[in-house]
Amino acid sequence: PSDIFTCIVGRADKSSKFGGIKPFMTYGLTPSFTENQVLRRYKHFVWLHERLEDKFGTVIAIPPLPWKLAIGIAGEDVLEKRRIRLQSFTDRICRHPVLSNSSVWKHFIEEVDEKKWTEGKRKSEEDTNIRCTFLTNIQSMSINEEAENIIDEKINTFSKTINDMKHAVNNMTLITKEQINKYVKIHNKGY
Repeated sequence: PSDIFTCIVGRADKSSKFGGIKPFMTYGLTPSFTENQVLRRYKHFVWLHERLEDKFGTVIAIPPLPWKLAIGIAGEDVLEKRRIRLQSFTDRICRHPVLSNSSVWKHFIEEVDEKKWTEGKRKSEEDTNIRCTFLTNIQSMSINEEAENIIDEKINTFSKTINDMKHAVNNMTLITKEQINKYVKIHNKGY
């Protein structure tokens, strides 16, 4: 990264919409390079996490998010613990050379205007450069054309292998669930 920066997560503030019918908590995020605070809800952090997982999750470990609060238990101590975990999440992204420079992360911490925020969210959801395909955009020092072709072919093979493996793991999960159900039914009849 050209510049290392931080992003401070402020304490949770109660907000609402529909005339107070739907309450929610917002967190102020202040990146060190702009000092402009943006307000984000927990569901926005979930959206960001899903976008990062979708784009980079096959090759980069995305930091985990804190738990979702159950309705009615949002005491000050619980909210502070969640804020600390959100701060840890943002710190880890800010320190990562790829995640900290991703367009979805920059949009998340910079966009103040609500209309532009929504447009940017939709644009990132339509991004086709996801999973392993984003590796083809990484630029390195110039090497000979034959080596570049070999690297591109390995990246494409890796991408196909990941998709095949995902399908195989899903299939294995289904078979395992079927076997568990059969095992439970057999033992229930025996009892």
